[in-house]
Amino acid sequence: HMFPHRARQQVEAFAENLGLVAKPAPDGSYGFIFAKSGLLSFVASQDEARVVVCLVRPSSQVNLSTPIRFFRLAGLDPATSNFVHAGISADNNCVLAISLEESRFDMQSIFETLSRLTDLYDSLA
Repeated sequence: HMFPHRARQQVEAFAENLGLVAKPAPDGSYGFIFAKSGLLSFVASQDEARVVVCLVRPSSQVNLSTPIRFFRLAGLDPATSNFVHAGISADNNCVLAISLEESRFDMQSIFETLSRLTDLYDSLA
């Protein structure tokens, strides 16, 4: 799905802020790999009204001794009032995601969401 123009500008500004270049994948999504945080990706919803912010980590880097603890991260997040999604991908990676309204998607919300998703993973340690 194509990114709404304003959201694309925000992703480009985020990347520039980190000294990176935002280059869309063939499917229109954006992804950035960070050594500690994992793979951060941005995907536009089908109706382009929301941007899904995903943080993916190899399951080997996540404490899954009790997988239910990972899945319990899903639900309404009291810290951000956003809904957190949790899952395991087909290639056995852990995925945490928060969907943001396109109108609220800006540099601050990107950094806050990345920070929150990182904190949620770290809460499993």
